[in-house]
Amino acid sequence: GSEMCIRDSEYIIQLPCEVMGQRIMGFLDLNDIMQFEKAAASQKCQSLLRAVFPYCPPIVVVKPPENLYTLTYESHNWFKKRQCRVQLVRIGVELFSEIDFDFSILEGTVELYLDANTTPENIVPFANSDFSRKITQLYIEGDQDAAVMGVLFSQLCNVSNVYIQSSNLSQWIDHVSKIGPCINELTLFDSMTEMNMISIITGYCPNLVKLSLSCGSGVSDTNILLSIANNCPHLRILKVGLIYYSTDEQCNADLSAFAVKCPQLEELSLYFQQLTDLSVIALAQHCSRLKKLRLC
Repeated sequence: GSEMCIRDSEYIIQLPCEVMGQRIMGFLDLNDIMQFEKAAASQKCQSLLRAVFPYCPPIVVVKPPENLYTLTYESHNWFKKRQCRVQLVRIGVELFSEIDFDFSILEGTVELYLDANTTPENIVPFANSDFSRKITQLYIEGDQDAAVMGVLFSQLCNVSNVYIQSSNLSQWIDHVSKIGPCINELTLFDSMTEMNMISIITGYCPNLVKLSLSCGSGVSDTNILLSIANNCPHLRILKVGLIYYSTDEQCNADLSAFAVKCPQLEELSLYFQQLTDLSVIALAQHCSRLKKLRLC
């Protein structure tokens, strides 16, 4: 009797969505709420919930280890129909020119995925400043047009995490300066053709707290680690792979100078061939907050 006084769609129920690894929130009508209460009171709660609520979207592509999932045309319509808000999602840049996005469903972490050769047409929707502010992560893969990257970066203002893989970074690296101060986490994988690019890009990102680099097989004749420390004094996590120094002495000097400049360092992973005990001693002396150390 009393349940009939409840109006449809006035109650908000939060349900766990295991496929996405996060929670979604939607408006449920009276019948759904009553069935939910009955199911929750029984010993077979989980199995009944799955039968009552088709609350997982029809097409979801999970991207481990980030646990982001890719929003597709079908899943967007699913969320929109149920007035659900998405809290953790990856969206391909080309999707924006294909569908009419309901930006209100996007909430929390939104990662923009740029595949190879992003076109000017792909970035037209980003002139909407309200949506541009929702993007907090960028995943860039493959070669990109420098002019397109310049326009896109000028429209993004809250990007804090950038992942660049197998891209022609040298042709558009200067555009990173437009979002550099906002970036807290930066990953570069197989995208640097010259060692001095490390100094350039870290110079654009003075507020980095996490940096991951895979530098190829080039030999460094400069103090790469010291330049990183000078550019990014707040660094707490550093992962560097495949840097080769000309001599062991140069490697030790660079790592020792880095340790002095980065006392806040908490995690360090280095894949160098020339590491010696002297380098480790310097880390122990100067990086008192170091919790994780991986040397290979």
